[in-house]
Amino acid sequence: MGRDEGAAREAEAAAMGGCGSGGHRFLDRSKVRILLCDNDPKSSQEELHLLAKCSYQVTSVRSARQLIDVLRAQAADIDIILAEVDLPVAKGFKMLKYITRDKDLRRIPIIMMSSQDEVSVVVKCLRLGAADYLVKPLRTNELLNLWTHMWRRRRTVLNCLDLLLHCLMQLECLMPLVLNPGVLAERNRRQMLQWVVIGHVSSSPIFLRK
Repeated sequence: MGRDEGAAREAEAAAMGGCGSGGHRFLDRSKVRILLCDNDPKSSQEELHLLAKCSYQVTSVRSARQLIDVLRAQAADIDIILAEVDLPVAKGFKMLKYITRDKDLRRIPIIMMSSQDEVSVVVKCLRLGAADYLVKPLRTNELLNLWTHMWRRRRTVLNCLDLLLHCLMQLECLMPLVLNPGVLAERNRRQMLQWVVIGHVSSSPIFLRK
């Protein structure tokens, strides 16, 4: 095991610590499906080799148009997108913007990559919704940890669903009062009567008698 892979496995263990047994299914990288987009044949082959070494399932395309076509046909089968920024750059940004704004595709984390490490390019990718930005040449430990983006995205969705469910349950409790204000008025009237009766009994001569 190389130094990068060893460090990555330690990072995996730390990331999953305290997440419960339900999260361990994400550690099986052979079930994680990645859509790779790189218009440079040599670079694409190197990335395919590294991803296969990490046990990922990979579908490879060469252009932004091909990537969008695959997503339209197989979006449900894609877990992560790994795409080159320079397709050229303008098309790379346009593709990123399209994916992150599409209601059916934005659930898929997209990691942008490039040999460029200019701050302006990195910042723009992140602002447009990229989950991460990797500088080429890619390293094994970076690819070994790609699955964590999928796990974080799904955990965020689950947390949002839990919050929504909680709100719906609270709303269900309030709906009778909203739809029938008389229920609330009757409840208040009964409470007041109880207070009056309790006050009257407690102040009566019989009740106060030793």
